[in-house]
Amino acid sequence: MDCTKDLPWNTVYCNQCALPMDLLENTSDICSDCLQSSPLFSYSRTAFHYQFPIKQLIGAFKEQQNTLAGTLLSQCLVHQLLLDDSLLELPPEILIPVPSHKSSVHKRGYNPAEVVAQKIGKGLSIPVAEHWILKQKKSPKNQKSLPAPQRKLNLQQAFTLSAQGLEQLHKFYRVAIIDDVMTTGSTANAMASLLLGAGVREVIVWAIARTP
Repeated sequence: MDCTKDLPWNTVYCNQCALPMDLLENTSDICSDCLQSSPLFSYSRTAFHYQFPIKQLIGAFKEQQNTLAGTLLSQCLVHQLLLDDSLLELPPEILIPVPSHKSSVHKRGYNPAEVVAQKIGKGLSIPVAEHWILKQKKSPKNQKSLPAPQRKLNLQQAFTLSAQGLEQLHKFYRVAIIDDVMTTGSTANAMASLLLGAGVREVIVWAIARTP
C-alpha cells in the first residue's frame, strides 16, 4: 500500500511562486500577487503544501536534528522535480542553499537548506555551491508582523556574496535556490537580486514545501 498518495502534494500551483492554486479562486497559472508584482526569480517548484504531516516532519528536521526526515523529504522533492519538463529541458547548472546565520548553524549543527541541497544535488547530479551567499544577520523575531517595505529592507540587508561567490557566479547562466520551506518568496527574491546582480542570467527556486 502506497501511503505517500495521502500526503499533501503541491500539484496545482502558481507557476512563479508555487503558491497552491487549489486554495485560490483563480483560473490563471499565475497568482494575483505575482501578476501585480512579478518576482525576480523565473519560477518555483515545491513538493508539498506546508501542512500536516509535512509541517511536523520539517519541524523535526530543523529543530530536533532529525536528518532522516530531511533526507526523506528531499527525496520526495527530487521525485517531483523529475516529473517536471522544465528540469529536463533547462536544468540549473548549480544549486545554492539559502544560508543560515552562523549562530543557527552552531545551535542545530547544520544548515537545513544545505542538507536538502546536497540530497537534491546527489539525486539530480547537479553541483552544490555552499557559502557563496552568506547571512550577515538574523531576521528580527517580529519579521512577519512588520510592514512589507521594512521586511524587504531587512532581507536585502541580511545577505551578502562571499568572495568566492563574487568570483564564480558570473560563469553560470541558470542557478537554483534551495530551501526547506518557501513562505512568501521574499527570501528567495532577496537572494535572486544578489545572484542576478553578480551576473547570473536566470534564477529558479526549489523547496520542500510551500505555505498557503
